[in-house]
Amino acid sequence: MSERSIPPERANTEVERFLRSESPGRTPFAQLASDVFASIGWLAERSQCPKIDDGMIDDVQAFAAYAPFCDAFTIDRHFAHVLRTPPMTNLLPSDTAIFAANELGRLESWLIAVESGAPAGHFDLLSTIYGPAWLEPYAGILDPPGTPRDDASGGGSR
Repeated sequence: MSERSIPPERANTEVERFLRSESPGRTPFAQLASDVFASIGWLAERSQCPKIDDGMIDDVQAFAAYAPFCDAFTIDRHFAHVLRTPPMTNLLPSDTAIFAANELGRLESWLIAVESGAPAGHFDLLSTIYGPAWLEPYAGILDPPGTPRDDASGGGSR
C-alpha cells in the first residue's frame, strides 16, 4: 500500500474493495476451481458425483493451484472421473495430461514420449546446470547434511 501512496488508514478499505471486485475471480485458480466445483455439481445432478469430503476439497484446491503450470497431473481415480467428464474436459488447461493413480503405465508411456521428444543437447544442458548426478533420486532429503547414504543402486553419499 505504501508503494502506491495509500495512507495506512485507508489500507483496509482498499483491500476490501479489491476483494469485492471481479479481479480475484479472474485468477486461473479461481476460474479452474469454480469450473471443477460446477462440474461436480453437474455430476451430482446426474447421480455420478464422487463422495465430497475434505480430501476432494484438497484435490480441487491443489489442482486449481498447480494445473495451469504443470504438463501432467496425477490424481486419484475419483477425481480423474470428475476431470474427464464433460463439461470439465473442455475447461481443463489445454496441455495438461491427467493420470489417475491406477494408470501408472499410461504415465510411464507419457514420460517416455516427453523424454524422446527432448531437443538435441537438452540432457547435456541439464547436466551442466544440475551436475552429472541430476538423474539420481534425492532420497535422503530427511537425512542430516553430510550423512552418507547407501542405496540399492550402489550410490554414494550426497
